[in-house]
Amino acid sequence: MKKTIITYFLAACTFFVAASQKVSSSYSSNNGMHSIIINDENSSLEIKYTGDISFTDDETAIKAMSSDGYLKFKKNGKKIIVTAKDNGEIVYEINDADKKSTLNADEKTFLAEAIKMMIEYGVGAKDRVERIYKKGGSKAVMDEAKNMKSDYVKSIYLDYLLETNSLSTNEMTDIADNVHFLLKSDFEKGKLLKKFSSKYLANATTAQAYLGAVKSINSDFEKANAVKSILNQSLTKEQFTQVLEVTNSINSDFEKANVLKEVLANNKIAPAQFSEVLNATSHIHSDFEKANVLKQILQNEKLPEEQFLETLAVIASVQSDFEKANVLKQLAGSGIKEESHWISLINSTEKVSSDFEKGNVLRDIAARMPYSENVKSAYMKAAKTISSDFEYGKAIRSIKEAN
Repeated sequence: MKKTIITYFLAACTFFVAASQKVSSSYSSNNGMHSIIINDENSSLEIKYTGDISFTDDETAIKAMSSDGYLKFKKNGKKIIVTAKDNGEIVYEINDADKKSTLNADEKTFLAEAIKMMIEYGVGAKDRVERIYKKGGSKAVMDEAKNMKSDYVKSIYLDYLLETNSLSTNEMTDIADNVHFLLKSDFEKGKLLKKFSSKYLANATTAQAYLGAVKSINSDFEKANAVKSILNQSLTKEQFTQVLEVTNSINSDFEKANVLKEVLANNKIAPAQFSEVLNATSHIHSDFEKANVLKQILQNEKLPEEQFLETLAVIASVQSDFEKANVLKQLAGSGIKEESHWISLINSTEKVSSDFEKGNVLRDIAARMPYSENVKSAYMKAAKTISSDFEYGKAIRSIKEAN
């Protein structure tokens, strides 16, 4: 496997276990060398390893190690270094003594205690999770994942389950249910959730559990990416509502808008769901992002008559005259049938401050609107709110030419 330099900290923090005891923990991986360092006022732990390592079934000794492998375990000054010869023979160095292949009783006890601790921090995890699954299935793997010390290691166990591709929907639901409290890291949580296949997310119960886990992610970036995984399929009414609930919990306007645009691109919006989409759109603060979502709504979907005024209210919340004018022009071209809706649209142009943008919208409306007395009266009233004589004249000429 091609080695890449990846350095990440699954935890690099100092926190209080008790009022008087400081504990620092760091986990890193750099070019294939994994390092775990734990220190507090009373003890220290260091684990470093490379290559593939597997333990015996009773987990008291090392069964195999790749020839380029290396393992160092140091606890409170007591140390063991493990390597392997080309023929696979395991070699030990204990407390800087000579290398040996056979351990005495005390050394075996030390090794067994070290292995128990190393397992908790992910050493030999890939081989171990496969062995656990063969013996006890997904439940055994889930139970063991709960005992691991870091989100990174827990993810290895859960990743294995997802990659088996032979789990029942009940098992997949159980994984989704457990993700939100098993994993604290948004990165690990998001990475794991994106591995759920559409085959399982098509199940209503699993999808509900999945979306619950997605909602628990704090990072807007990770949350948005995770929720997009379920948008590759047609959503049920319940799933649609849940997706929008998750979307509403995203603080970033950019990420929220991107999710809404994918919802619109991948799903046929029922009339009853328009209000949910419009409500989510109204919570976008950025005029640019809000306008983009509104334009996609008007481009992709036939606007239900009963949601016309609601749509107009969301457009009115756009502060930028440029963005508001562009959306109003798109709304004018959306096939408006009701006279009252034309009047409401025209009245809304009065809230555009820029004479230039207001004139542009009115001229666009003039080319499309019905020419009843009520609509023309509303148009003339709106045109009179233009301060610029030049823009006012163009607006009046437009209605005369179109009529």
